[in-house]
Amino acid sequence: MDLDVRGIGGQLLLAFAILAPVKVMNMILGGGIIRSGGRTKYIMIIDMLGTWLVGVPLGLYAGLVLKLPIVWTYFILSQEELFRLVITIFMFRSKKWMNTIT
Repeated sequence: MDLDVRGIGGQLLLAFAILAPVKVMNMILGGGIIRSGGRTKYIMIIDMLGTWLVGVPLGLYAGLVLKLPIVWTYFILSQEELFRLVITIFMFRSKKWMNTIT
């Protein structure tokens, strides 16, 4: 394996490790708690907005316009997770997602 590839791979793993807590919190809150409370439509909207209004434009801008290396492009692209987390935390704290089933 080329040393450049190994170095980039290590940097990507570090970027993923830094962003992993945010991704996991999104999985727990958005994919689990709020969705199980019956707010599936809102989570779908948050996911779509995060991807198409934040993630894709930031990724394209970082990669194609700024011509940043792949590590920085991935890190900037993943900021959509932070966007989703902020909205999901506000939704979670509002407790509007709680629906009594019985």
